Amino acid sequence: MGLLKFIQGFKAYTVVWLVLFLGVSLTGSSFFIEHVLNEQPCPMCLWQRYSHMVLWGAALFFILTWRVFKHPGLVLTVFLLIGVYSGGVGLYQGAGQQGWVELPQSCTGGGVQLLDVDNLLLALTNTPKIPNCADMDFSVLGLTLAWWNFIIMLSMVSCLTIWLIKKRR
Repeated sequence: MGLLKFIQGFKAYTVVWLVLFLGVSLTGSSFFIEHVLNEQPCPMCLWQRYSHMVLWGAALFFILTWRVFKHPGLVLTVFLLIGVYSGGVGLYQGAGQQGWVELPQSCTGGGVQLLDVDNLLLALTNTPKIPNCADMDFSVLGLTLAWWNFIIMLSMVSCLTIWLIKKRR
């Protein structure tokens, strides 16, 4: 019960700042992993990164327009929807990495099909190969980044849901 009281004790403005911090942290860590640790993101990793950018972009927008736009329930519902999308992509990718589901064709990391001259020229250039979404090359504490994204987004969505329910009473 202590955690529930702690979460419901936050003011809406504080929650928006926490979401901003979370979004910026996730985006920054993804760029660190890509540019410092040289791990290339797969297409689904980019989908998750873009949702993190939308998350902190929305939070920043709401902070800047807070005096005009005073609907905390709507603001946090937007965050909730972004979190559900991002966590869903993480869950889907994690399940694909485990072999539980089949990932989309765009995530197979396959090479270029040599059907015409343009594709042949593309294949001969030094374009990097797109990483396969099912590959589990990089992990932290035994979990891939897709699973970590799912856990973080599930936590955020849970806290936002608790906050919204408690504030409606």
